[in-house]
This record gives sequence, structure tokens and C-alpha cells, in this order.
Amino acid sequence: MTTIDEYRLVFIASSSLEYGLRARGSFLREPITMDWLRQVVGPTDTVYDIGANVGAYSLYAGMKLKEGGGRVYAFEPAFTNFFSLCRNIEANDLSHVVIPFPVAVGAVTGLDRLFLSSIEAGAALHGVHAPKSEGRDFDTKFVQGVYATSLADFAENRAIEFPNHIKIDVDGYEVEVITGLESLLSSDQLKSIVIEINKDISRGRIEQTILKYGFSLARTEHWPTKNTSNNLFVRPDLGLYSAEGRA
Repeated sequence: MTTIDEYRLVFIASSSLEYGLRARGSFLREPITMDWLRQVVGPTDTVYDIGANVGAYSLYAGMKLKEGGGRVYAFEPAFTNFFSLCRNIEANDLSHVVIPFPVAVGAVTGLDRLFLSSIEAGAALHGVHAPKSEGRDFDTKFVQGVYATSLADFAENRAIEFPNHIKIDVDGYEVEVITGLESLLSSDQLKSIVIEINKDISRGRIEQTILKYGFSLARTEHWPTKNTSNNLFVRPDLGLYSAEGRA
């Protein structure tokens, strides 16, 4: 059980990594993500969580949205994490709010392979197409088939709500994800994007793409051990967030 703000979240952890890093650490390690969930995401909104892992942020969002009729679509392709994600959703009675999808999100839609750097629940730094994450090769522990989709193709489905907010944490595949959702960026329905950006890979392309569609960079935080930052982009005309980082 993890208590965060007014919510009590249940995690059924099957590894020390899942317990310590995800169930306990997620809500402390990313202040921008938590500020976004608390102050920007509204109770009637639709949230896409790209790279949901075992579901910490999806669960928090689900708790906030369940009374207002909002929805969370949680994307997690790694089989060990997806099982835990589904189990945690069920344990918190959020299956009517948080909808998990075992698919990878990228630039194009089709079949692909997912290379796992670890089969421990809660692990990250996996690779689509090749055993590479954040620009670095790794030793593959397991290879699984995966269905990949662009967010533009996904959101076209009439059974799916259009996103109001998107969180992206995909360990170096951000350029592909942004390429696959660029057609969504022109819609005023999309109010905010929280995205972890590896600057050595992006080289400014992600930031330029998002900014040209009228978003502003509201906040950024840099990881101390690598050239990566967590960034919050919002539409300034909606008054969601000020430059000082307060709603």
C-alpha cells in the first residue's frame, strides 16, 4: 500500500525493483510529472500514458479521474511489466478507468520485435527494433513479438477517446513517438505533454516539433547522471500553467 496525497494505491510487487523503484519511488523521483498530475490533468480528461511500466502514474491518474468520468490509456509492451500493470489496475478497482494496451508506440503501425534488457518486473531500458536503449546497446535477456502503433493511428479509432494529456517515457524512442503523433499536435483538445527527452538523441528535434504547434515549455528538470530531461509542454492560451510552475 502506498499513500500519496489523498489516494491509497495498492501495488502487488513481485520484485524488489517493482516495490522500491516503482511503488515507492515513482511519486518522489519526478516532481514535474506529479505536479502535472495534480494541477494540470482534470477529472474529466483523457490521459495517454506511453511507457506505463507497472502503472504508478496511471494508477494515480485513474484515482483522480474515476469520479469525473475521465479515462487513462496505459501503453506497456514488455510482458513482465504488462502483467503487473494489469494486476495493479485490478487491485485498485480501476478497470473501468485505466485501460491497458500491450503495444509499443512509435512512428508507424505494424508488427515488430521488443528486446528486453531484463525480465524483472518493473525494469525499463528495453528496445524496439534492436537491443538498444537511450542510444546504447545492451545484452538481450528475452525477445518478444510486439504490435506497434503510431498514436495518430490509435486515436483515429472511434472506440478511443482523443487525448487531452500525454505522458511519454520510452527510454530514447521519443523521436519515433513524436513522429507518430505529430498530426495530433494541431488539435486544441491536446492540452499538455510530459516527455522525457534524451538530448543526445533528440538534438532539439522533439522540442522544435512540439513548440511549432503552439505549445510552450512550462517546466524542465534534468537528470544528474545523463543528458536527459523531463519536460512539461502546455498550451499557454488555456491558462493551465504559469512560467513559475503554478496552476
